[in-house]
Amino acid sequence: MATNSIGAFNFVSLSGPRPGQPLDLEHQVVELRQRPGTDGTASRVQGRKGEPFEVRTTVDAADYLAGVQLIRLYTLAEAIEPLVVVHGGVNYHDQFRTKYDVLRVTPVTVRPSPNHVGMLASDSTAIVVARWLLLPVSSA
Repeated sequence: MATNSIGAFNFVSLSGPRPGQPLDLEHQVVELRQRPGTDGTASRVQGRKGEPFEVRTTVDAADYLAGVQLIRLYTLAEAIEPLVVVHGGVNYHDQFRTKYDVLRVTPVTVRPSPNHVGMLASDSTAIVVARWLLLPVSSA
């Protein structure tokens, strides 16, 4: 199993807004209701909902053109069903019954990389960095 992945895409690193913390899971949403001229506040539980959040991924590619193609493949993930995320070796579907909708993928950089230390493939010559906007959704 990959240490960091979104669906079928494996990464050298996957970092979120709070490095070292679990990815944002869905939480119970409570709506507060108040009416003018009436004392008190009413509440209504709307159910468990997720908040969109952004992660940054880094991976190596065979060359620059392969990196550009990888970004194109990432954007196709915006149109498919929710994906399983593995972060730091923790499979969030297995642990928390949560998958993630990919709302948007934004390329940050595709650049040559002369240093191959810590990459997925020893013959890679490019680095691909992207930002993913994810939405956690329940899955039974």
